[in-house]
Amino acid sequence: MGSKPLPEKTRQTSMLQDDPATEDRLEVRIGRDEMNLAEFPFTMLSHRVPEGLNTIRFNDIISGKGGKAVRRVWTITGSEAYGLPVAGDEELYVALMEISEEYGFEDAKIPITRYDLLRRMGWPRDGHSYKRIQDSLNRLMGVSIVANNSFWDNEAKRYVNEGFHILEGYRLYDEKPGRDTNPPHSYIVWNPVLFNSFRAGNIKQLDTGMYFSLSTPLARRLFRYLDKKRYDGKATYRMRLSKLAFEKLGMSRNYYPSQIKRELQRVHDELIERGFLREVNYYRPRRRGSEELVVYTFAPKRRPGQVAHDALPAADNGLFAKLVALGVTETMARQLVANYADHHIHRWTAYCEYKLSQGWLPHESPAAWLVAAIRSKDWVIPEWYEERERTESSGIEPGEAELAESRALELEAQREAEQQEYRGIRASIETELGIGESTKAIWEQAKARLEQRGEMSPALLSTYLLPIRGKSAVMVTPVPFFCQYIQRILPLIGDILREVSGKTELNVEVACQENLAPPYQGRLDWTEDENQDEDQDEA
Repeated sequence: MGSKPLPEKTRQTSMLQDDPATEDRLEVRIGRDEMNLAEFPFTMLSHRVPEGLNTIRFNDIISGKGGKAVRRVWTITGSEAYGLPVAGDEELYVALMEISEEYGFEDAKIPITRYDLLRRMGWPRDGHSYKRIQDSLNRLMGVSIVANNSFWDNEAKRYVNEGFHILEGYRLYDEKPGRDTNPPHSYIVWNPVLFNSFRAGNIKQLDTGMYFSLSTPLARRLFRYLDKKRYDGKATYRMRLSKLAFEKLGMSRNYYPSQIKRELQRVHDELIERGFLREVNYYRPRRRGSEELVVYTFAPKRRPGQVAHDALPAADNGLFAKLVALGVTETMARQLVANYADHHIHRWTAYCEYKLSQGWLPHESPAAWLVAAIRSKDWVIPEWYEERERTESSGIEPGEAELAESRALELEAQREAEQQEYRGIRASIETELGIGESTKAIWEQAKARLEQRGEMSPALLSTYLLPIRGKSAVMVTPVPFFCQYIQRILPLIGDILREVSGKTELNVEVACQENLAPPYQGRLDWTEDENQDEDQDEA
């Protein structure tokens, strides 16, 4: 594997760790958790596996289409050589997901060092722990998970039957216990099924600082499970006590309810003290034969590392700013950045900007459409656009794309059909506003100069320049929020339009299309000569 530069987050973490004052603690840490692996256990809760046990099974019943009951079964089998995964293997998985997040989930293969993993997990930095990591990797590579109706395929938008491992492979080079200033390039490779799930956006944010600070495997497991249940904004969550203990946490099925409560009490106290839960109550419905329920009330949701609540969006690779620029409120933008993978948000914002640049107008607003797209499990970005992005980012010429010729033609037809629709929308608006070729040419030049100066904004992608009339130029946008944004940069746009048009006394305004009235609508575009005549008449 070739050498990769460390991501910025990793470099910042390394600098933090080098500070003696923070030698054994990490501050704000943001990882990810795959949704299927958060729903069911994939390790034992103990650090040892009982002799003779090599398969564990979890199941539940959910309501499927038409209210039909669907049984989900999740079966875990350890390899003959290495056995079932144990509690520490879940910690390694979380640490590996944290590293993958820092690399943007760009590749199933990620570079690691055991020293770095030990620091992330808070394990002792000694020879025994180095061996523990390799043992864990062996178990995560060897374990087989068979999911019957229990693996959510975020691309197919349905539960499927799936069989997979956690890791596909790994390579470890010898490292000296302690700090190695020139670590070799060890790596792990995620299993394709899981990595495809990562890339499809079926992951959520996880406060790994909180996770690794919890005191027991049971606390860490319950935190991951409940954090998945509250990621969509739930204030409370309830479940049958036995189902939670046996099917979601992997506690011993020999426990009586009183024993389950006793074990959970310490965990609940810790999660309340840490500000994750507000309170926990037990409730038994009055119906005869009903089982006791446990009811969780979540504390107000906060960003990982509460002190960084307001500062975090500034370090989110620009996603927060992009969302706000497209009209998403700051509160909603923070929620999206907190709960969805960076590459998932980036894909939808990029596609939204592309659609706006082609003339598309949503029924409500770009912001409402974008929020719905990011949050939906059903919306899909067209395959032709995904292929376009892949070839552009990889530098592959479109003709060299690894698609069969017939498939390439099919995708091209889909692209052309969508672009034809957008061209029709744009042409209709331009006709309604009386915009012709000369005005469009002026506006394209102005946008090119804004781009050169780094001032181009999504708000300008769906903005039109009306025919310049005398000393007045009016820009029109169909989106009210964009109108407000453009107003703030109007002086700069005015300077550029005066420069491009050659009209030094040009006054520039911005208007929302829905408020526009004649004489601008239904007016034919003027030629350059006609504009000059109008200037002379007004003079």
